[in-house]
Amino acid sequence: MEGSEASALFEETRQSMEKTLEVLSSELTSVRTSRAHAGLIEHLKVNYYGSTLPMNQMATLSVQDARTLIVEPWDKAMLEPLQKVVQSANLGVGVASDGAKLRVSIPELTHERRVEVVKYVHKLGEEAKVALRNVRRHTLDRLKSLQKDKILSEDDLHRAQDELQKLTDRFIEQADVLLNRKEREILA
Repeated sequence: MEGSEASALFEETRQSMEKTLEVLSSELTSVRTSRAHAGLIEHLKVNYYGSTLPMNQMATLSVQDARTLIVEPWDKAMLEPLQKVVQSANLGVGVASDGAKLRVSIPELTHERRVEVVKYVHKLGEEAKVALRNVRRHTLDRLKSLQKDKILSEDDLHRAQDELQKLTDRFIEQADVLLNRKEREILA
């Protein structure tokens, strides 16, 4: 494909699509499975002396075993607020304090709950795919505008459209890989 404008447009498109996959990956990390992992609670926001911070910036989060997370706040005065945030997040987990740290216990998921979680994961995946297609549509509109302004020839436009479709297909495939991995994790 010719033209520095078109090349810059494709780089911008690739970066937007990568960002979409990063968001999907982040959202999938916070989806609860029956296995303990810090991603389940690290994003929860806690009010800390007038600022709102994610939990992972206020405490050490560690996995004790397959069903237990340990939250050790750096400021012991934040133990109770951290506990309240985890309880109010409605994650379906148990939270207990021993005065110095929190023990977050993750119960086994029932089959019905696993099916619900898989449906939610598919919804997240579909939203990501729609976002990828929106990026493609936006890029396509800009390519057509370049062709209309005589910056791209019609042949270059067709080549760019093919290249754009291949790029989109690659990112949708990557999204499917992330979704399938998460689904297997949930159902295991």
